[in-house]
Amino acid sequence: MDTNLHNIYLFKALDAYPYELEETIEALNYALSYEPTNAKALCLLAKIHSEQLGDYEIAKSLYAEALANNMEMASIYPDYLYALLANEDYEEALKLIDFALKVKGTDKGVIYTIQGQIYEALFTYKKALKSFKMAKKYAFNNGYISFLKAEKDRIKDKMPKKKTVIWMTIILSLLVYFLIAFGEGITMMALVWMIPALAILTYTLMMHDWKENE
Repeated sequence: MDTNLHNIYLFKALDAYPYELEETIEALNYALSYEPTNAKALCLLAKIHSEQLGDYEIAKSLYAEALANNMEMASIYPDYLYALLANEDYEEALKLIDFALKVKGTDKGVIYTIQGQIYEALFTYKKALKSFKMAKKYAFNNGYISFLKAEKDRIKDKMPKKKTVIWMTIILSLLVYFLIAFGEGITMMALVWMIPALAILTYTLMMHDWKENE
């Protein structure tokens, strides 16, 4: 009987959220009074604290309690991860993602998308692009694929422009200019010094680009 009453109130809460918050909370309190450890009810309460109240620490505690009661409940993970992302708990979120990807039934596309957004927040843009690429593999509708393309475009726009190509163009242009202008006056010894110097400069610029985009 208590289980039936719990389900009735839980369904009412789910149906009312997010448009009727007062009704949602009232129904949710009744549901939890009949079954305090119900993962679905705890998850909805955590979502209210996270999305509506901005109480991320309370939300985290409720999500953790929900997982402790039902770790196989796939729908918990995206909401939990969004709360961690909003609260800037990036390392904690990345650890949870590693586990969530192993849980049967989790929305891998959404999980990888959140991973990409976390890497974006950490300014590791190459990793973010890799995550969005993985998310696309698990996307099965055109709308979400278009969303992922927009995410990737935003990341690419944030990435530092490749300085190596720009500098090499300038250096080669100067080299050509000197060869044309002072061709007869340039000695073999000068070329011997110039070519290794250009190689070292090119390597330095390439390493700088690589570290910026790491």
